[in-house]
Amino acid sequence: MVNRFLCLVVSFLVVFVFTTFSTPKNSEVVAELSRKISRKIIELMINNQVDSVVCVSIEKHSLKHFFENFFYYELNGFGYRINQNDSNSKLSLVIYEYEIDYSNLPNSEKVNRKIKLSVVGHINSKKSFVFPFSFTEYYSDEIEKQDIRFLEENNDLFSGKDAENRDGFFKKYIEPIVVVSASALVVILFFTIRSR
Repeated sequence: MVNRFLCLVVSFLVVFVFTTFSTPKNSEVVAELSRKISRKIIELMINNQVDSVVCVSIEKHSLKHFFENFFYYELNGFGYRINQNDSNSKLSLVIYEYEIDYSNLPNSEKVNRKIKLSVVGHINSKKSFVFPFSFTEYYSDEIEKQDIRFLEENNDLFSGKDAENRDGFFKKYIEPIVVVSASALVVILFFTIRSR
């Protein structure tokens, strides 16, 4: 009897933990998107026979250091060395687009999470050829609204635009105008009635 109860409790905990933590955090998703784009860039370098010693420059972006770590790791894994001073091949990268967006689903307590990472750049090889490229990766899933802050890990780099913060024109302009106008009207009426 005790063994059955213990087995039932352990089974419940395993299922609970698996379902609770099966949704990847935003940082994990961005890491996977970074790996995919890094591998596509390296595949392009291999196909175009770029030297194994390469000079890499990545334009300033909030995601630069995060992406750079994954990209350098992948480069080393494929036998490329990074030399910023002396190299016949130069690789220039720009993190063109990086978005994390949440949109409400109708009649649901869930939101649709969309993450997009886009990198553009070019490779200058020793043969003075220029190979431009652009790679974009997407991720989308449905998550519970209450899980958003947990998945963002209190890190601005992995925080998205949620539906409450994107109410648009009405929330941004019309509502403040109505509130200020109503307040001014109350003050004017107060002094008008008081002066009689």
